[in-house]
Amino acid sequence: LRTSKQYAKRAEKLKRDFLGRPEVKGLAGDMWASLSQFIEQDAKAPNSVIRAHLANMFVEVGRHLAGDAQIRADMNQGFVVALASFVESQKAGVSTFIADQVKRWDLAQLTRLIEMNIGRDLQYIRFNGMIIGGLAGVVLYVAERLFLVN
Repeated sequence: LRTSKQYAKRAEKLKRDFLGRPEVKGLAGDMWASLSQFIEQDAKAPNSVIRAHLANMFVEVGRHLAGDAQIRADMNQGFVVALASFVESQKAGVSTFIADQVKRWDLAQLTRLIEMNIGRDLQYIRFNGMIIGGLAGVVLYVAERLFLVN
C-alpha cells in the first residue's frame, strides 16, 4: 500500500466513494447535531460535565504553571512572538477600523452617553469656566476703564 500508486489510487477512490454516500453524510450530520445539542444543553445545566472537566483542566494547568518557571517563561515568550506578529499584520487596518467606528457614532447618542458618564464633571468644568470667564471679563473691563479712560 505504501509503495504502490495503484493501491493508493484505489484506496483513495474507496474513501471518496464511502464518504460521498448519502447515508454517511446523513450519519455525520446527525452525529454533529446530537453533539452540538448535548454541548448546548450541558452548558446550560448547573452541574455541567463539560464545565467541571474544563475547570479541573484549568486548575491543573495553573498548578503546572505555578510550579515551573521555565514553562511560564516559554509561554510568555510565545505570547510575545504571537502578539507581535498579530499586531504587525493588523496595524494597517486598526486606524481604518477606528475611523469607521467613529463615523458610525450617532452624535446625539454619544452626547447622552458622555453626559451620563461624566456629566457631573462636565457641569463642574462648565461652572468653573463660567466663573473664570466672568472674572477675566471683569478684570479686562476694570483694566480698560483704568488705563484707557484716563
